[in-house]
Amino acid sequence: ALNLEAKTLKNDATLGEAYKFNFSAIDIAIDTQTVVRSGGATRAFVNEGASITATGLKVDAQANVNKASIDKKVSFTATAAQAGTISTTVETAHRTEAYLGRRGGFSPTTDPGSITVGGDIAVTANSDNAAKFGGGFDLTFGAVDLQNVRDRVSTGGTTRAYVGGKFRVSGGDINVKANARNAATSDESSLSLKGINSGGETKTIETTHEAEAFVGYNSVIDLVNGAGVATGALNLEAKTLKNDATLEETYNFNLSAIDIAIDTQTVVRSRGATRAFVDERASITATNLTVNAEAKQNNATIEKGVSFDLTGADLGAVTTKAETAHVTEAFFGPQGGGAPTNFATGTIDVGGAIEVHADSNNTATIDEGFNFDLAVIDLKKFNPVVDASGTTRAYIGGRFTIDNGNVNVTANSSSSAKSKTLSFEITGVGAGTTSSQTSATHDT
Repeated sequence: ALNLEAKTLKNDATLGEAYKFNFSAIDIAIDTQTVVRSGGATRAFVNEGASITATGLKVDAQANVNKASIDKKVSFTATAAQAGTISTTVETAHRTEAYLGRRGGFSPTTDPGSITVGGDIAVTANSDNAAKFGGGFDLTFGAVDLQNVRDRVSTGGTTRAYVGGKFRVSGGDINVKANARNAATSDESSLSLKGINSGGETKTIETTHEAEAFVGYNSVIDLVNGAGVATGALNLEAKTLKNDATLEETYNFNLSAIDIAIDTQTVVRSRGATRAFVDERASITATNLTVNAEAKQNNATIEKGVSFDLTGADLGAVTTKAETAHVTEAFFGPQGGGAPTNFATGTIDVGGAIEVHADSNNTATIDEGFNFDLAVIDLKKFNPVVDASGTTRAYIGGRFTIDNGNVNVTANSSSSAKSKTLSFEITGVGAGTTSSQTSATHDT
């Protein structure tokens, strides 16, 4: 057998110790920026035009420890200072790929290759991606002009398994699988501000990773024997096994005699995409064809709530969101189901049924809600939002000639939005609007 295996065993980017700024009577004209990123790529592949004869073939790419983290608290102490934007980013951006043919699944550029094996062919890509702001922020400001405070925790990158090019394959099935696990997490953060003119504070915790399993554009994949008779099935499976965005600990604001001109915003979002598809102009001959996309653990969670202790402050809008926005798709043709991009026709010749399935589970939660202790405050707007959104779609598009068998296209989703405790203790406050939205708006 021929076994191709690429592994990234460790891919950690870490700021391990406390990060401290102490400013006094200072004018910082530009942004203060900290970026911790786990990038790079892991690839295993058989290039287009290759000829292989073996008892079996395995193409396996694994990157199961992609981590970006700030382990300790980021601390700012400022007095009588003018500061720009304080920006902190913690993110993963690794690319994991296993494939046959041309990288990216683009149109073939060489003569057909051949693969003759005694069993099944496995093309598998696996990744585990974690971004964590472990210590959070501790900001203590007095008599300061601060433009913005922004921090972002994100698990990005891609996990892709695909077959492309032109190959005549004699043997068993071809199993193409992409599996991804993603977690974006932030711990406790606190703002202690006095006598400050501030532009606002924005905190974003989100998953943006994409997992894909597909047959590339204009590819020719024939699973046949010497007589041209189909001998194996083609199975495409993309799974996002975990997709969690979480604010784990209490988020505290202690504000006094402050003018925050724009929104104070916290967003916890589980998004990204899971796709399994046959691209336009592809030609497939097989006994069966399965195209399956699953993302059953899309979770956006605020676990410990958000706390505001405000005195004598003029505050803009306070917006907090926990939302899912993942896209799960299984399809033939152009992404999104739009019009074909050319007049050429793909062909799919299978002896049995063609199965096209998309499944997702989406949960948005604020577990312990908000606690407001407000005195002599002008609060323009308060708006917590909990929304289980996103899309789950299965569809047939493009131009394809399909011979034999039935085509079964199904899309299933389960979505829930939950919000718990919300409390106010208010004295002498001029408030604009207060609204709370809990909704499940996922489209299937």
